[in-house]
Amino acid sequence: MLGELFLHGKGAPTDEAEARRLFELAAAQGQAHAQAGLAEMLLSDSMSGPDEVGKAKRLLVLAVAKGEADAQALLGKLTFQFEGPEGMGEARRLCELAKAQGHTGVKPNPNPNPNHNHNPNPNPNPNPNPNPDPDPHKSSH
Repeated sequence: MLGELFLHGKGAPTDEAEARRLFELAAAQGQAHAQAGLAEMLLSDSMSGPDEVGKAKRLLVLAVAKGEADAQALLGKLTFQFEGPEGMGEARRLCELAKAQGHTGVKPNPNPNPNHNHNPNPNPNPNPNPNPDPDPHKSSH
């Protein structure tokens, strides 16, 4: 697909704006691969907001209805990411559909909260010094 060539710089200079334009044209014509590609671009943009995520999800649903494996895998991951354990059944179903078509790496993200910051330190005390001096004004001389 021409949009991918510009997106990844294969045989042409990398040009994300042109890639997006081409994906949008092809997606508007109902091409499932372009719908999935445009959705992926929308989701990968660091400035993506709720409108872009909603548009990406709508594009993925259209592409999934046409059997597009990339869309199945991405919508499966997105479903689990935003719906958490409640969406696990649907996420698994979508990932299995993609896997049946040979798509690899389709496990849903195990962390449903993309902003989750796991603290590996079980100590709830944020002070790294185990023996803090109770008098901070005391001179060390």
